[in-house]
Amino acid sequence: MPVAVPPPKKANVVQVTIYMEAQCPDTTGFIRRQLLPSWSRLSSTRRLNITLVPFGKASCVAEEDDYRCDCQHGKDECELNQLMNCAIEHLPDPESHIPLIGCVQGKDNLIAAFRSCLNGHSSSDL
Repeated sequence: MPVAVPPPKKANVVQVTIYMEAQCPDTTGFIRRQLLPSWSRLSSTRRLNITLVPFGKASCVAEEDDYRCDCQHGKDECELNQLMNCAIEHLPDPESHIPLIGCVQGKDNLIAAFRSCLNGHSSSDL
């Protein structure tokens, strides 16, 4: 006798947007203790859609044909935020950019981030 199997229910997808700062201790704790472990467990289910916004408590003003930004934790944080935004733009798959951003988060400066986190990426990736 054939067994009828009901079609799978459409899975709900949880949308999460995280506004963050590259050198904020609270953000670093959240990324390392909450986001990365949750992402590791749930990313394969495709039920979690995470949008990261590396900007935080910053302000930008137009200057000539560019912008000047001031970040809460200083110039290095602005540069690290910019690196994170480049990663999101050029590595759009969250499987690629979320672990990279998790590594960059909390680093002291770009040199530390490049040495620790970008070994597997070429400059053309970013």
